[in-house]
Amino acid sequence: MKILSAISESATVFSYNRFGVVGSDKPKEIQDGINIVNTLREALTIVGFEPPYLLVGHSLGGLYANLYSRLYPKEVTGIVFLESSTTKDISLNEYQGNAVKTINKLFKVFDSLSSHQQFNEVNFVGKTVDQIQQIDTFPEIPVFVITGGQENRMMPEEVRKKRLENQLELLSLSKNSKHIIAEKSGNFP
Repeated sequence: MKILSAISESATVFSYNRFGVVGSDKPKEIQDGINIVNTLREALTIVGFEPPYLLVGHSLGGLYANLYSRLYPKEVTGIVFLESSTTKDISLNEYQGNAVKTINKLFKVFDSLSSHQQFNEVNFVGKTVDQIQQIDTFPEIPVFVITGGQENRMMPEEVRKKRLENQLELLSLSKNSKHIIAEKSGNFP
């Protein structure tokens, strides 16, 4: 958010919160990757933006940028994976410590108490990963992978290393890829 106004001086920028994220409307249907990608396409059309797009996906947004590029390759001119989740990150929970596993279980209990939470995107990450893996081809577009260089004290070292390996695998999506480490940043470069 801190750099959007600076970027908008030289490029057209579209930034939004997906349904159910930080004060946006509550979702009324499942928020798997295909629904999220199609909602984004619809929003871009409504505001009058035309492809091709440079997609920037942070965290779970990386999965959606990945899927968007596979579903609509002619609409994407490049991707910036910004501390992005990968299809392999779904298995990282097994390496988490007991405290983090307990916190995650508590979040699931709280989510189950709210009717709109049943549609929340975090409940469909596995389905989104499956959707990505069902499409073998990824367009030959520039790919930038930006990783925060500072350690997260809540993340065990083994998880941090595996997550970095997973992020570096994103580079293999394109022959035109580059890894950038944001030395002074963590999960929000």
